[in-house]
Amino acid sequence: TATFRVASWDDENDHEYRISYASRGAKRQAVTATFGGTIRRDPRARPKTVVAAFTGNNDLGFPHADVVKHVATFQPDLLIFTGDQIYEPVGGFGVQRAPLDMAALDYLRKWFMYGWEYRELLRNVPSVAMPDDHDVYHGNLWGAGGRDANDIVPALQREGVGVQTQKQDSGGFTMPVEWVNMVQRTQTSHLPDPVDPAPAERGIGVYFTELVWGGVSYAIIEDRKWKSAPAVMLPEAQIVNGWARNPDRDSSEHGDVAGAELLGARQMRFLERWAGSRSPEIWMKAFVSQTIFVNVATLPRGSRADDITTKLPIQPPGGYAPGEAPVQDHDSNGWPQSPRLAALRLMKKAGAVHISGDQHLGMTIQYGIDTFRDGPFAICVPSVANFWPRRWFPDAEGANREPGAPRNTGDYLDGFGNKMTVLAVSNPFKHGVEPVDINDRAPGYGIITFDRAGRTITFANWPRWVDPAAPGAKPYPGWPITIRKPPDGGDAR
Repeated sequence: TATFRVASWDDENDHEYRISYASRGAKRQAVTATFGGTIRRDPRARPKTVVAAFTGNNDLGFPHADVVKHVATFQPDLLIFTGDQIYEPVGGFGVQRAPLDMAALDYLRKWFMYGWEYRELLRNVPSVAMPDDHDVYHGNLWGAGGRDANDIVPALQREGVGVQTQKQDSGGFTMPVEWVNMVQRTQTSHLPDPVDPAPAERGIGVYFTELVWGGVSYAIIEDRKWKSAPAVMLPEAQIVNGWARNPDRDSSEHGDVAGAELLGARQMRFLERWAGSRSPEIWMKAFVSQTIFVNVATLPRGSRADDITTKLPIQPPGGYAPGEAPVQDHDSNGWPQSPRLAALRLMKKAGAVHISGDQHLGMTIQYGIDTFRDGPFAICVPSVANFWPRRWFPDAEGANREPGAPRNTGDYLDGFGNKMTVLAVSNPFKHGVEPVDINDRAPGYGIITFDRAGRTITFANWPRWVDPAAPGAKPYPGWPITIRKPPDGGDAR
């Protein structure tokens, strides 16, 4: 990888660029490849800033040319890739974890595929990319400050549980430090410098920072790196891969344990400063992280793991799966409860909205902190290629929902007992749009529009098969949702 910086950058004008790479062809002849585009001016003078957000970039539907074409219609000012830009087996290459040099090449060819897919957007539009669990070859990631996950916690050495799962459940990173830093360098080295650059445990780098673009301040947060491992913090729950196997341990009652971390002390100190700062150049703030801070998902009542998700029948349009209840997936940021509440209070103090992904289910919610509807609004964007079609079909109807709104919207407690108001959700349905293996699983992307003049933020989750330029094109049902930002910094729909 090659990184560089240009001092005293002029961000008031567009600049053309070209990358030139000289190599040798198959017959040893000289070959020069070029790639060019525009480094755009800061759009702070524009009345609106448009953000396109993505997650779950599996190779189902590669090379996602339809997604790139449709997103370009919105002429975004910023691209946000919230995580899982690659998955371990993309391209059919399998996974190579060692030796280090070959493991690096294994990742880089997958990262090359991501660049191949999105280059016509990335060529001219600035981007944020944040590695999530699959980017670092984890099924789930509880970073625990950067510890070595290969040092399995003795109590987690259990019969019938795979070694990789035992490592992940112990907390930390399974891949070598040099490899993890290489992944982070490819995805985040173009961001502003970290606000606190000291590495995490064992020398694993950090990238949490503030990006100001188009008058919006984005707090870019690592919500995996310091998160505690639930299997370690809640031993009596007998957690495997984020799911409690002990039916007598309910994390809504016993899960909020002392010492459990979510964002860690360093990021919380940054958020304290960020939430309280004011600048005439900034009219809006957004909190960006890998995943949402609730658990909006259901499974058949009594489920103790989510490996049945891909086996559940997808409903016909208008259908509703019976007998399902909210779940407790500790991979979501519905846990741990107290640290997430502390983060939400800072988000509210900043007057920020939350942009996230990861959950394989598009949604817009409003957090409840002390009461329902007193917290920030959040969007979780659908996966580009949704091979794990999560769903929200609670038996109980939502309280205080809008007249005529679907039964699964309104006020709810998630599986961890967190207050939330579900405003819209993009469940998988049999739409009959070919290829059904992709489109029946509710894939897509998110568009967030910040309107300075109207002091509004508009969320929309779009199906990947809909051409937004076509007459009558609409996002998923329930969107768009517009939030108004009054002068006092609070949010009101």
